[in-house]
Amino acid sequence: MSHLSSAVELRVPPRAPVVLVIDDEMAARQAICATLEERGLDAVMAHGGRQALAALRNVEPDLVLTDIAPPEQEASEALRQIRRERPWIPIMAMSSGGTLDVSGLFSLARTLGVDAVIPKPFDEDRLLDAVLDILPRIVRREPIAAA
Repeated sequence: MSHLSSAVELRVPPRAPVVLVIDDEMAARQAICATLEERGLDAVMAHGGRQALAALRNVEPDLVLTDIAPPEQEASEALRQIRRERPWIPIMAMSSGGTLDVSGLFSLARTLGVDAVIPKPFDEDRLLDAVLDILPRIVRREPIAAA
């Protein structure tokens, strides 16, 4: 009877970070997702809060990137639910402000448990910088210094 070595090494390829993008404007969702995917991130789209919660049944995102003022009232409750059920997932809000001034936008973001805010409009580089800044180090696959 032969013995197999107990030192079997399994290599699991690193997965791309997953960003759940919530925006009521289809063109904005598509542009944001295309930008993220061009840089090697996976993007999942949701139109609003209900679609976001449905998507969370099938995917564990590394980041939720959401328009902070989508027209659906349940979007705010969806963010609160995500924060309650998955407090480890960072949430970044984006908004053009609408009727809110900048201080009102940040106040609303804090109320909803948002970790960071990026005001619209933004260019691709600014968006990517903000996303990569908030993603955990291990997700970004940064080299870990040897001890």
